[in-house]
Amino acid sequence: MKKIAPLLLLCSLFFVSSCHESRVSSSSFSAEQLTGKWSIVQVLAGFSSFIQEYPSNTIEWDFDTTAHTVSIQNNSTNAADRYIFENGTYPYVLTPNSSSDVNCLYTITVGDVNFGCCYLSNGALNFNSINLDGDYVKLVR
Repeated sequence: MKKIAPLLLLCSLFFVSSCHESRVSSSSFSAEQLTGKWSIVQVLAGFSSFIQEYPSNTIEWDFDTTAHTVSIQNNSTNAADRYIFENGTYPYVLTPNSSSDVNCLYTITVGDVNFGCCYLSNGALNFNSINLDGDYVKLVR
């Protein structure tokens, strides 16, 4: 029991801080802010302990908001990478969030993958579907 209590506390803190971060800046997000190159720097897997960090420019996503596509250049050689697409261009859909969560204005789907809530925080682009047992992905310019 002594080992379970700290783990539950840590998980609770993680989820509270994730929710707080999305409240900070999602209301100022617009689709045009996606335009250009972003690098994945962090992936956190839902309820597992998986955390993967990447150096900037290892995995680049270049959003074209006119064509609604994202060109992905994967320069990683790690075969264990999670949520990494093959090099290529994929359609994306940014959808106004119809749920009661007023802190998540948009959700994003790339190809066939729904990344959940899409928002900006401290200059980073964040995809968050942890509340659905999904992942959190952080991209920076």
